[in-house]
Amino acid sequence: MTEREKRKQRKIWKQASKKYREKKKTLPTILNNTPPHSDDELAATPSVRKTVGRKIVRKDRAKAYRKIKQQEKTIAKITRKYETLKKKLRRKENREQEKSQPPTTPNSKVDALIKNVDVPPEVRKNLLFNEVLTTQLKEKAGSLKKNSKENEVFQKCVSGDLVRKYKLLHMVKTFLPKERTSTSILKSDTKIREVVLKHDIRQKVEDFFQSDDISRMCPAKRDFVKNHFGWYLQN
Repeated sequence: MTEREKRKQRKIWKQASKKYREKKKTLPTILNNTPPHSDDELAATPSVRKTVGRKIVRKDRAKAYRKIKQQEKTIAKITRKYETLKKKLRRKENREQEKSQPPTTPNSKVDALIKNVDVPPEVRKNLLFNEVLTTQLKEKAGSLKKNSKENEVFQKCVSGDLVRKYKLLHMVKTFLPKERTSTSILKSDTKIREVVLKHDIRQKVEDFFQSDDISRMCPAKRDFVKNHFGWYLQN
């Protein structure tokens, strides 16, 4: 294509573009000034717009619901992952804490207690015996059932008069169950027995409390009593 033909083609394009812009600019004015062909066409336009608007609203609402459901699933997934990692971290911390803690054997406790202190072998042996006995009592207390007879006997043995005499009851409470460490329970050496009454005595007691002389029950509004004069309303 020569330069002359190029200039001619550009001129045609410019004229076509100008004509298109003018037509696009004047088209809304022509449509607004043109009357409808019938009343039905005039009434149908708002209805169509309303239907289209509702369709758009339903579409946007469904899209929003889908987005919310997806976000809820994502949140639940993240929450489960968070709880899993939290438990994993807690187990790891517990393992590290157990490793960092010194051994809690009776020998280690005695060594820590008499560290940098020169004591005779007999004293160390007595301390070791005390730690071994305490550990054994704790293990025994943990293995007994809560309301068993053995548990009751065990508590009475470790909370006797000598323990209270030398004010060591607080040390006994360290290896007894929490619900059984109250002073009243530890000091109780006697068992409360149920008083069994005879049948005639029990019946007399029931009759006494059910008699009208000591009863607190009051007559109702329509309670009547009959005497030799007739029926009358009870006060």
